[in-house]
Order: sequence, then structure tokens, then C-alpha cells
Amino acid sequence: MSNNYDILVGPQLRKQLLYKIQTAAGEDCHVLITGETGTGKEWIARIIHNNSKRKNKNFIVVDFASISDSLFHSELYGHKRGAFTGAVTDRKGLLFEADGGTAFLDEFAELSNQDQAALLRFIETSEIRNLGSDSSKPVDVRLIIATADLQKNLDDGKMRPDIYYRITKSIRIDIPSLRCRLDDVPVLFSHFFGKALSIYGRDMIEIDKNVFEYLSTYSWPGNVRELRNFAEDVARWLDKDRRKLDLNGLLSLKYLNKEKLDILLKCKVVMNSTREICVGRHLQILQYVLDRQISVISVSKYQQYCKDYCHIPISKATALRDLKKLCEIGLIESFGGGRTSGYRILPRQK
Repeated sequence: MSNNYDILVGPQLRKQLLYKIQTAAGEDCHVLITGETGTGKEWIARIIHNNSKRKNKNFIVVDFASISDSLFHSELYGHKRGAFTGAVTDRKGLLFEADGGTAFLDEFAELSNQDQAALLRFIETSEIRNLGSDSSKPVDVRLIIATADLQKNLDDGKMRPDIYYRITKSIRIDIPSLRCRLDDVPVLFSHFFGKALSIYGRDMIEIDKNVFEYLSTYSWPGNVRELRNFAEDVARWLDKDRRKLDLNGLLSLKYLNKEKLDILLKCKVVMNSTREICVGRHLQILQYVLDRQISVISVSKYQQYCKDYCHIPISKATALRDLKKLCEIGLIESFGGGRTSGYRILPRQK
């Protein structure tokens, strides 16, 4: 198998999928891949293609979410000149371009029932007819069909029963969401982080285990794609002099805008040490402040926010320690003295 397989998944998913991916690559039949957005359906499709006998032919991606019903036939099957207004030249169509290779049909459930029927005919006959043509032509294309929730699509009426039963006869690969395999987060984050560092001309640095534990408590609704984007942003904004990525380093990144902060806040820390639990509380209060577009806070206000938002009453001494920690990691700064003292929320670079 291609080494790219190790890049995409961690050990937990590898055990579940390796056999099916190897089988799909070795057999020349249609494949069905199911999984939420961002789980890596296209990547697995490419791995199957690159390890099959069709690897030297085209791999064509067809995103049905971006193709309107009116353009479906023209995009997939091509058209003859003059077939419709604006058809000034002949066009082969995506399925013809994939002849001898693989066509990856993404967002399959976005197709109308009428277009599904047309595609079912192609699956059955392996023939296409250009718009404006009076004859069909055979093509040799392997289809890899991707959708999020096959059964739900059927139950909701988004998928015709006849094509449902036809494509479920194919080899089926179900990719679980990242929240169902959080053990893969350290492997995936390390890979994407290291790859991004190399792009920016930097060597790989050590990652503290607390970072992995912290990120593994978040559900990652955007799946592998969200984790990859997050790791790339961490690499982009990490201090060039830092030789180790620890929890404080992660939380003090200059790029930390509200959207990225929200990811960290949702990493609900369930560690034993007081320090790391406090870090989680700091960020929750900061999110509370950002949501309300508050730019300055006092010790008493921080105590009140902690009671309102975290439902934890804290003493003035504890609030001061919390605020000091936020200053240390570069999220706020203190100003003034005595009764006029306070803390200013620092603007984040976007």
C-alpha cells in the first residue's frame, strides 16, 4: 500500500480500514465511501486509485454540490456543438475524461432523483451519450461514490431506492468521524504540524503530551480537515525561537482570534493538575468577555464573570492568580494601579 495511507489516519482507524482499502485497490469494481464532511473520503479514494491497475490513468473529481441540475448532463456526459445556447464547441464530459481511470463522485446525495436515474443507467451500461448526439459511446470508468449518511439519504427521500440498492452492492468503506477515534488525534496533529513546519522552513519540534491530551478532548466537528487547518495555523504563528510546543505555548499564539480560541475552549480539560484546570477556566472567562465585546476587566468583574459563566465563586486572590496567568501567556495586559488598575484584552492577530 502507498505510504499516503499512514498520513491520512492514525492507528485506530488503520486497523478498521486497511483490509477494505487493500481489497478495493485490488479489485476493479465500484466503491462506496461514507463519512461526514472532512473525514477524508477523497483522500481514501485517491489511495485506492493510486494502488489499483488504473493508477496511470486519470482520477477525476466530480463534486455534485457544485453542479446545477441544468448542467448535470453537459458536465458528466459532454455535449455537441449547438446542443444548447452557449454550446459553441464540442465537450467531452467528465466521465469521458475519466475513461480508463477513476471518477470520484462526491456529495452524491445532492443529485436530483432524475439525475440519479441517469447515473444509474450509466452504472448499468457503462455508456454515455453527449447532449445533442444520437448515439452512445462505451467508456471504461471505475466509480468511487461518496456520501455522508446513506441510510438517512434514503429515509429522507434524497436517494432513489433503485440506485441505493445498486451502489450498496459495491465495496463499502465507512469512515468514522474523528470524535469516534480521538486516539488518532496525536498522530494526525503531529503529521500535519510537522508538514506545515517544513513548508515554513522549520525543523520539527517536540510536542508536549499535555497538548495531545488537551486536543483529544475536543470533538472536532470538522473532522480531519479541521484538525489539519488548526495544526497548520499553529505552525504558522508559533514563535520561531520555541523548541517545544507545550500547553502554554499553544494558548499564547498570536494568531489566536475568536474562531480559533473557540476550538481551544471546547477542548474541555479533564486533567488532574490544578494548573491545567486553571488554564481551562482562564479561557472560558476570556471567551465570555470576547462574546460581549468587553475590552477591559477588573478583578471584581473577573470574579463576577467566573460566577456567572463557570458557576464557580472564586476569591480575590484566586482571581488575581488567574489574571496573572492570562498576562503571562499574552492574552491580556495590566494597566494602572490602586483603584484605577485593570486588565486590557489584547487584540488578536487574524
